[in-house]
Amino acid sequence: MESLALFLLLAFGAGLGALYLWTLHLTVASVMATQRPFVLLALSAVFRIGLLLAAFVLLSGMDPARLGALLIGFIAARIVATSLAAERPKARAAGCSIERGS
Repeated sequence: MESLALFLLLAFGAGLGALYLWTLHLTVASVMATQRPFVLLALSAVFRIGLLLAAFVLLSGMDPARLGALLIGFIAARIVATSLAAERPKARAAGCSIERGS
């Protein structure tokens, strides 16, 4: 049962990582359209980090094994997102379109 719980926490960590990076993407995409980009970036960072820390504390109960599973999932999501972002310019250079809805 404990291994199932750790696997689920790993999946939750990956989901939290995806949510964190998606909100970061939305923030960066919105920076040029705002009058006060620093305020947007600062508030977004506080919101993202606060949400992430609260979720980690609530889901892990501060148990080291559970916290580790969440962190591994979060880092895995970051690695996947980074590799997908690195693929995007290569696909565009080759004439492929990987935009939403294509």
